[in-house]
Amino acid sequence: MFSFFHLFIKVDCPYCKLAVELLEKSNTEYVVTVIDNSVGYYEMVKKQFNHPTVPVVLECDSEGKMDSVGGFTELEELLKKRGK
Repeated sequence: MFSFFHLFIKVDCPYCKLAVELLEKSNTEYVVTVIDNSVGYYEMVKKQFNHPTVPVVLECDSEGKMDSVGGFTELEELLKKRGK
């Protein structure tokens, strides 16, 4: 079983860019969904994962489990705890 992060981002968001850079530097697998062109989808994601801003960061596994991490700050803290 493997795990990866799924980020919902907006292209011009500085914290989104930082989150992607952090995952790149830590050599961690991730996928990105850009939500700039769908306000309705963005609102649905915020509500579903109870996170009011982007990035919305999820940790996923190969069995389909998704855990909400939060945003950039929470992602940074999680990776620090894991030594990445």
